[in-house]
Amino acid sequence: MAMWKNDDEMFALMKEKLYTPVVGDILDQMGYKHQFLPASIRPLAAQVPTVPYILPGETEDKRLRLAGYACTVLENDVYEYQAQKPFGYMTEALDDLKPNEIYIATGAHNSALWGELLTACGKTNAGSGSSGSMSGSSTSSAQTQTAAWKTGLGVVTEATDQDRAGKIELAAAAVLLDGEGKLESVLLDELEVSVSADSTGHVTLPTDWRTKRQKGDDYPLAEVSSLKKGWAEQADAFASYLIGMTPEQVSMLKVDKDGKPTDADLLSGCTIAVDRYRDAVTRACANARALGAARGDRAALGIEAMNGTSDITATDDKDVNAQVDVSIVALTTDADRRVTSAIADMAEPALTVVSDGGVTAPDLVKTKLELGEDYGMRGASALGKEWYEHSEGFCDALKGKTRTEIAGLSGGDADLKALCTIDITDLQKAALDALS
Repeated sequence: MAMWKNDDEMFALMKEKLYTPVVGDILDQMGYKHQFLPASIRPLAAQVPTVPYILPGETEDKRLRLAGYACTVLENDVYEYQAQKPFGYMTEALDDLKPNEIYIATGAHNSALWGELLTACGKTNAGSGSSGSMSGSSTSSAQTQTAAWKTGLGVVTEATDQDRAGKIELAAAAVLLDGEGKLESVLLDELEVSVSADSTGHVTLPTDWRTKRQKGDDYPLAEVSSLKKGWAEQADAFASYLIGMTPEQVSMLKVDKDGKPTDADLLSGCTIAVDRYRDAVTRACANARALGAARGDRAALGIEAMNGTSDITATDDKDVNAQVDVSIVALTTDADRRVTSAIADMAEPALTVVSDGGVTAPDLVKTKLELGEDYGMRGASALGKEWYEHSEGFCDALKGKTRTEIAGLSGGDADLKALCTIDITDLQKAALDALS
């Protein structure tokens, strides 16, 4: 006689009576030899107990258990989308989610596989709302997600070329999302690099690698602005305008053909083109994760740029890659200016110069975090880690520290080397920039 009458009873019994090794042994005996999921597929950290599973004087095993049929979803990072469908098919995937199914998503390297939007959709979906489909208990993942404050970093890089000249424009945004998924804090910056070449293939590179925010009054916008305001003042006005918005509201922000805002209230404080900053904020929101930030924290952003070009004259046998190496760190800090969360990224945009001085810009520039596993560092790493994992180790080392303590960090520290073996010099400078 069957011990259960339906799937609900079966999965309830599995969670009560079985545990993973036993299930694995049973499947082995049935001939299923590749039944375990990759280690990267695991419960959210917030749902994994930090106390012993069974507390003294108690009998309840507090380990999170999920049991159900797998609903597998393959996602991909998309950076160019139509405004009328900004989230693609993500929400539509929930239409196939049935009771007692567990939503398992993979594929995207630099976007959220599950967040507030899918949680909101899932709450109205019969499958995702069923017992055990997302959380495995009476406490839903929606509750966990809603309570989390999230830190995000977004980078948008555009490269252009014209005759014997080219330009790289990199906009970065650090954001803090509150427990409702709305923008609580935003900070923007932008790096602009211009390169030219002559008919002999000789390349002229910039001598100033500072960002627009770092240049301050040296970036002469105020004197030509109708508002008589500098770049930082206008960028901060745009950031303030976004506070309280949802990521979708930011993504739908209208601009004119020159990328400038159309809203009258925003134009009173900001007349510069904001389309690239809007997209950077949107991307930062999509990337945002719960990393330790909380109510009262503020977002901070630091960028460290340097010349990454080795040769400055192109020949028939060798082109010049006019490259800038950019290290970007987004932080959140508490009232004592201690770091509560951090995200670190790097970009290496380059313009190609040929022997007659012609300049060609790349169609797409991805950061190292965006490249994810495609960056290809894992095999060469002494720790067997990809670059993004080294970055996470570096960021873990920043938490709880002040600017002075971060300045004292050394890549040779044993504790740091256990987490991260990449060169942290420029990332450390970027973190210090963020805290200056």
